[in-house]
Amino acid sequence: MHRSSMSQSDILDATVVLQGLTQDQVTQQRAAGLGNDVRLQTSRPYRQILKENIFTFINAAFF
Repeated sequence: MHRSSMSQSDILDATVVLQGLTQDQVTQQRAAGLGNDVRLQTSRPYRQILKENIFTFINAAFF
């Protein structure tokens, strides 16, 4: 088995600083139309989903 050349202290000393956008940057991005507005569409209408799940063989057999 091969051991890495990094010691445990090297791993503990490594820190990652993540920084997001400031509120002003977010406002500018949104004003420029660069927001992440995604409309999620279902593949079937609610009526079809209900129909397929209510009118099943098992439901017909028990009710």
